Amino acid sequence: MKIKGKVSRTFHSTDSGFKIIALEVSKNSMIPEKYRNPDYPMSVSVVGNLKNVQDEYVVEIAGEWEHRENGRYWPWQFKVERYTVCDFETPCILVDIISNLNRFGRARAKRLVEVYGTDIVHIIENEPKVLLAWETKPGEMEALSREFKKYHEAANLKEFLSKYGVEEQIIDDIHERWGLSAVEAVSKNPYILCRHKLVPFLLADKIAKDCEITADNPDRVDTVLLYVLNDYAGGKGHTYLRMTQLPEDCNSFLKDNCEIQGSLRKRHIDDALARCRAKGEVVIEEEKVYSKQRYESEMVVANILVSRIGRKARYSHIPKEKVEACVDEMQEELEVELDPLQREAVEMALCHQTSILTGGAGCGKTTTLRFIIGAIEKLSKLYRLPSCEIALAAPTGMAAKRMMASTDKEARTIHKLIEYNPALPLLTLNEDNPLAYDFVIVDELSMVDIDTMAMLLRAVRDDTQLLFLGDVHQLPSIGPGEVLHDIIDSGVFPVTALKRSFRHGSRKTILENANRVLDGVTELDFGYSDCLFYDVPDTSEDKKCRRLMKMLLKVYYEEYAACGRKSEKIQVLSPMRIKTLVSVDQINPELQDLVNALIDEEDEVRVGLHRFRKNDRVMQVSNNYDKNVYNGDKGIVKMVSVKSCRVLVDYDGTLVEYTKKELDQLKHSFAITVHKAQGGQHPIVIIPITNYHSVLLTRNLLYTAMTRAKQKLIFVGDRDALEYTIRNTQGIKRNTALCDRLKVTVQKAA
Repeated sequence: MKIKGKVSRTFHSTDSGFKIIALEVSKNSMIPEKYRNPDYPMSVSVVGNLKNVQDEYVVEIAGEWEHRENGRYWPWQFKVERYTVCDFETPCILVDIISNLNRFGRARAKRLVEVYGTDIVHIIENEPKVLLAWETKPGEMEALSREFKKYHEAANLKEFLSKYGVEEQIIDDIHERWGLSAVEAVSKNPYILCRHKLVPFLLADKIAKDCEITADNPDRVDTVLLYVLNDYAGGKGHTYLRMTQLPEDCNSFLKDNCEIQGSLRKRHIDDALARCRAKGEVVIEEEKVYSKQRYESEMVVANILVSRIGRKARYSHIPKEKVEACVDEMQEELEVELDPLQREAVEMALCHQTSILTGGAGCGKTTTLRFIIGAIEKLSKLYRLPSCEIALAAPTGMAAKRMMASTDKEARTIHKLIEYNPALPLLTLNEDNPLAYDFVIVDELSMVDIDTMAMLLRAVRDDTQLLFLGDVHQLPSIGPGEVLHDIIDSGVFPVTALKRSFRHGSRKTILENANRVLDGVTELDFGYSDCLFYDVPDTSEDKKCRRLMKMLLKVYYEEYAACGRKSEKIQVLSPMRIKTLVSVDQINPELQDLVNALIDEEDEVRVGLHRFRKNDRVMQVSNNYDKNVYNGDKGIVKMVSVKSCRVLVDYDGTLVEYTKKELDQLKHSFAITVHKAQGGQHPIVIIPITNYHSVLLTRNLLYTAMTRAKQKLIFVGDRDALEYTIRNTQGIKRNTALCDRLKVTVQKAA
């Protein structure tokens, strides 16, 4: 229920915002007779959080009637659920608004409101000529009218959207984009907010429901289609969806992302396809349906790669024996001997414009890369070639740091290399303004999606040599496409696949077990100290995995104590973010309390369910280009301020401050998902394994998790779940046409 009136008195108020007030209504019919005080029929006692409410304010309050057993005089009061201050019906607020517009001045604003009351709103907006006598300079009232309309529309927009939880910054962006017609535009078609990436579909659908928009509204169906083709399909790794599957895919998306009930029929999807195709928002190739952006990304990658076939490389003229002599010289200097495949990889990278170096963990990719970089430098000097500018890049900050540590050369994330900024309408670096490097080397290409690959290739010169490194057995990219897999399968570029394992000592058993997993062998070797299994069989009575959580915490603390209480040496990798007590979001608070317990309330900042303390391990979970921190960057909390609700995080010597509004960008990283761990390694890795995570238990996920361990790998859980994971090679087959596009183009050329 809602009631509206003016605050006549405040009986009680606290610093937290709790108040008891008397609200005077304009008509006693607004108060149901049952709850109406016969002695004060126009007044209501209101109780609740009314922090920004003051005497004389006009407010609209939503809530429910509450009976007070100990009421001294009248037992009924109105309990607040939410409220809205009616700024343009409150004289004292109107004075503040008018006085601040065009430097109108408080004295004149107050006099205006005293003379015209709240009718001044209508007069300023629609009849400013009535106020000409109040002008101190020509055109003053017309200017006031324009500014007042803008302010009023912005206030209406804020009132309209704030009840849906839309942040002020987003509301400001909406007002800037649609101006005075923002409320009308959003009310008519809330889905325009989705089209401009301002709110998620679910929120737009909630607004639409309140605006009485139907399930088959064309704007809604078009938005569903585009959302499914771009975000939903991309989240599953697809670059396109099949036309016959679209109705099912759209309704599957709506199942978890709608407020307006009702499924979409095939005719609704067909009509939406026709509309979106006519506007150039979708592309249809036979049975394949793409969003415009995804189609352009796949075509850019295919076309640029094809254009590089047959191009002469910078070092292709150098005789093979000279390259071999250079490798021999480096072997003596580094006291490392390459095997024949590694030597072949060095020659391939030097003599081809585009090439791929692949292989599993421990096969020597890093060592080979060091030789490739060294050979480039030596041969450039030997043949008096211009200095070769080399750029090293990787998809994540973690992978870039590993690359830098292993090569002693600067390495950056791909986004940093190409100077990507989503706030800009165009790429900073592109075909017309490419990177200045002569040789670009990209590691962990299996993690690169089609959109990122397109941006990278557009930023590279035609005569720049490219070398891609990656392991096809690891998890594919989180985003759409299977770039590394498709390029290798196409067969259009030279590939060297390293096979021999060079790792011995502390990591030998880990890598032998990882190779067994790739071969589908379910019997792993846990007879050595570097590879352990703690049995916690699944039971039907413990679907939340409480027993598994207790054992994991016990194992974690034992390792924590054994390695000198340094939590950064231990990483828990869980397949899932949410579901059981050993999923990432559930186990992180337990690990936080275990190794970084709260001592004083002043040492903790709370935001929602998250509690940040000094010395917490945290991870950035979205790209923040202003702060120069990116998704996957890991740091340590150095300081927390309860008073200002701020957190200071140390990212390898770079301090970054977060305000309360920005803390949703941080998550604890005592435990992370396997996907987030790609590109990094940790001395000790602990993996909880249970059949209750079966939806994500695949062989490549297990292999990726195992190969993150540098010194010690520990499984805690159910052995049957481990065997199931090793046998499960299914996963989700990705819809991608890059491989076919590369093959067809080459066949046509031939």
